[in-house]
Amino acid sequence: MEGKVPKRMSYPSVDQLQKALVQSVFHYATDKKKAAGRALGTLVEVITFYLLKSWDLQRFVAIERPLPEYSNEDITHNVEYSLHPSTPVAALDFAADNLPLSVTKLAKALMEKGIEIPSEQRKQHQLLSTQFVLRNACTIADEKDSFLVATLDGFSNKRAKVTVNLKPSKTYEPIRKAFLTSYTGKSGVNQFTKVQMAYSADQLLQDYFARNPSKVESWFNVVAPQGKTLSFLRKELNILTGKNWAEIHI
Repeated sequence: MEGKVPKRMSYPSVDQLQKALVQSVFHYATDKKKAAGRALGTLVEVITFYLLKSWDLQRFVAIERPLPEYSNEDITHNVEYSLHPSTPVAALDFAADNLPLSVTKLAKALMEKGIEIPSEQRKQHQLLSTQFVLRNACTIADEKDSFLVATLDGFSNKRAKVTVNLKPSKTYEPIRKAFLTSYTGKSGVNQFTKVQMAYSADQLLQDYFARNPSKVESWFNVVAPQGKTLSFLRKELNILTGKNWAEIHI
């Protein structure tokens, strides 16, 4: 009826939805039910990804990355999505008519910014094809302990803006291992405390905190003095440590 909003189509079960897809979409397929089941799986994956994207987590997401089973590096399986620490390494700008945005073009643009990617590590993907098909979480290169991922941040009839992020895949594994090793129900194995820390985890933690001061400071709220920041506290502590305490106490 004109002017009346149609009711949303809903189904009492997944099986009913699958049957509807069999009849209305996959009537041409040899195995209609199997094709409909795969399509339902794809819909769930798409919904999940765009939910993560709406939460502004796109640059942290990787798709179909191998993860070890039961912490065994020799047995892995690809998972639909995984979240990784992510550091922007370059912002690239291309003419909109310079399609496709292939890994080769991205690597060339990165080289102009002083970031060289060995050819044997490069993927054969296209971030954006000439048919305007976008590859989400487009992996550019895969190294032993990290991988580069490109995301399309904006596209108009003039320019295409791309961000490249570095995601460590196993760099922080010693920290994870130290944490898990410390909580097995056995006594005397703790190596993840303020007193005792696995040396490999200690080195990685020190490096992370040294390279990411702004991010780390954003984790804290200074209760007193009111309105002061962590950088103010650090400044005050530096003043105190710089005093000649031996002379003061004589």
